[in-house]
Amino acid sequence: MCGSATEWGLPVASCQISHPGHATCLIELDGRVLLTDPLLADRIFSIRRICPTVDPACLPNIDLVLISHLHHDHCHPESMRALNGNPTYLVPHGGGEFLARHSIGPLVEAGPGDQLELLGLQITCLAVDHSGERVPFGPHAPALAFEICGSRRIYFVGDTGYFEPMRSGPQPLDVALLPVAGWGSSLGPGHLDPQEAARAANHLRPRWVIPIHWGAYRNVLPTITSAGQTPGPAQQFVDALETLTADIEPVVLRPGTADRLAL
Repeated sequence: MCGSATEWGLPVASCQISHPGHATCLIELDGRVLLTDPLLADRIFSIRRICPTVDPACLPNIDLVLISHLHHDHCHPESMRALNGNPTYLVPHGGGEFLARHSIGPLVEAGPGDQLELLGLQITCLAVDHSGERVPFGPHAPALAFEICGSRRIYFVGDTGYFEPMRSGPQPLDVALLPVAGWGSSLGPGHLDPQEAARAANHLRPRWVIPIHWGAYRNVLPTITSAGQTPGPAQQFVDALETLTADIEPVVLRPGTADRLAL
């Protein structure tokens, strides 16, 4: 059941953002609907969804899909094929052929530093500190962050470690979407924990910041303790950010719900 027609669609503002889960964010900006790193499956390998399931049929028609990198939990062809509409897919250089083999398209490839205009929005592709290849057998492609500019300026990254500069543009950000955890107790280099994500937010200086990549999936293997399945990482991020600055407002959206930031 989808619930009301307004639950996942029909914007109440020129910009609104919700969090279907993990690095999947629904961004409605200036009449366009964007979806980042679609992952709507109940399970991939030993990683099981623990937040409410989002039926793709309940989402609005998607105009543009942004794929940050080709890892299985960020580039999931089955979820892409289930989306409403006929979206364009912006993917890292080297990922287009792989997705075309999975009947995904139309496709636009881009790399770090590229600037594009798509559907009336200005999109800048930025480098991140994260490996981007499809494991274990490729293809190889860089991982990206995206800066989306319309009436609001939004920064999204699916996975990254902390580094400087994460962006170099002079224009202030309205919103940053930053990963703060994952599906295991420690995801190793190339990832942000709550404290590092707070440092990243303080470096980026958005007006609002939304923690993502927490609370949606956990590893069911008994040898792995999952830190991402409770509100803990998001609250730890909020607490850490408050020790650094009072100028950035954290907005915690419960994964898998229609909680939204409307601007």
